[in-house]
Amino acid sequence: MSDLTMPLTVRTARRRTTATAWRTGLITIVTGGGPIGGHDHRCASTAMAEALPDACGVVECRVVEATAGTRLAPGLAGAGLVVPSVPGELLAPLAALCEWLEIPYAGASPRASTLAADAELAALALDRAGLDVVPGLAVDAAGAAGLDYLDPVRIRPAGRPGPFGRSIATTRASLRDGLHLALALDERAYVEEIPQGMAVMVPVLDDGTGNLLTGAVHEIAPGTLFAADRPAAPGDDWHDAHLSPTDGALVRRAARAAYRALGMRGVVSVEIILDGRRALIGAIDPAPAQRPHGLTARQFAASGTAYPQLVAAVAHAARG
Repeated sequence: MSDLTMPLTVRTARRRTTATAWRTGLITIVTGGGPIGGHDHRCASTAMAEALPDACGVVECRVVEATAGTRLAPGLAGAGLVVPSVPGELLAPLAALCEWLEIPYAGASPRASTLAADAELAALALDRAGLDVVPGLAVDAAGAAGLDYLDPVRIRPAGRPGPFGRSIATTRASLRDGLHLALALDERAYVEEIPQGMAVMVPVLDDGTGNLLTGAVHEIAPGTLFAADRPAAPGDDWHDAHLSPTDGALVRRAARAAYRALGMRGVVSVEIILDGRRALIGAIDPAPAQRPHGLTARQFAASGTAYPQLVAAVAHAARG
């Protein structure tokens, strides 16, 4: 057999394996992550494994945990579909592995996952797409040493999306503490302005038909007068933003535009600051944990998409 035909033969064998797995209806949920962020995703994976068989009409659904120092590929053998339930920084390597193994994957491409998981890259991509973005910059330890406090800022790990490691700096001392916290979790910290306006969060999901579903709009800090009084992360308490039809349409349009600009798939939470007639895109979380009673699930439920429908939409989007 020549070197030119060998890759084709291997690909054909993999396609046969995938087709067989589709007939058996096997869905594999991959979970994992360290002690920071991993717990929520493990809880979500258990709930998804219980909901997916009935919601999608599959025969079997199993959970595989990705752990450091262990090869994940053998655990994906026979999978007809891989559904991620991991922190955002693990999405790109998981997507790349599924692409190499030619297993259908209910998530974004490796490129899109890399963009969305990096605060600096995401901001650049959104800015180039013509969207308004909250100004910010990424710094490593050396760059952080040269920063001085001027105005309140939010600090978060640049390459670790999600709520962990975030802080608000309102003094020189809290700036140093926030940088230290973020750099303990990632090689770079992302330091961004805190614009005035209403801070909201919108989850978005491609349902596989080209339609982008959005959950109800969550107000991150109801009743706060100053931007610096907002919490660094949204938490799990659900607060309806009670937006006017015009503002609601503006926020949803901005969230969908950000989703498309990053080339996303699966559930993504988009933070938006509503400043008059502008919608500024803030933090992107490409991997909010899909717990049945978590914030994202409650937002979709409030907009008419119950939890079983939500996880089914994630799976069907991958099939589409």
